Amino acid sequence: MRSLLFFLFLVSIIACQGNSEPADSDKDTTTSQSSDNVSATPLEQCYRKVLARDTFAISITETGEAISGTRLFDNYEKHSSSGSVKGRSSGDTLKLWYDFQSERMNSVMEVYFKRTGDKLVRGVGTMDVKGDTSYFTNRSDIKFEEKEGWDGFSPVASTWGF
Repeated sequence: MRSLLFFLFLVSIIACQGNSEPADSDKDTTTSQSSDNVSATPLEQCYRKVLARDTFAISITETGEAISGTRLFDNYEKHSSSGSVKGRSSGDTLKLWYDFQSERMNSVMEVYFKRTGDKLVRGVGTMDVKGDTSYFTNRSDIKFEEKEGWDGFSPVASTWGF
């Protein structure tokens, strides 16, 4: 199971190496669009946090305000989880839904991150659960503390630490 999660993580994280600039042949030169109607070039980013033997990582692609990607919790002494993230950015805050599998169960969790320099700082707050979904009970009370920071990284230049 650990090998499978590591493989899934590698496959998803390799996307961070991709070229974020479209090739000239991919550009549409047949129409002229106003700046309000131009779709943004996708921005690919990777972040991780290592605590002792546990690794938490996220790979996101951001196009305008829309965000999608993958997230992995590789826990040393607990069950690991991996899955997809989708959501939107609002200013410097990423408002995401993490759809994942752990212990053969599907779950959904609301997750907030705030951009701080080259880090993402995970938001922490009171959560409630309804069915298979965990969500913040009061989004205005979410705290972003530096100790919750995830470092940006390039998979090519990093050591994995798994």
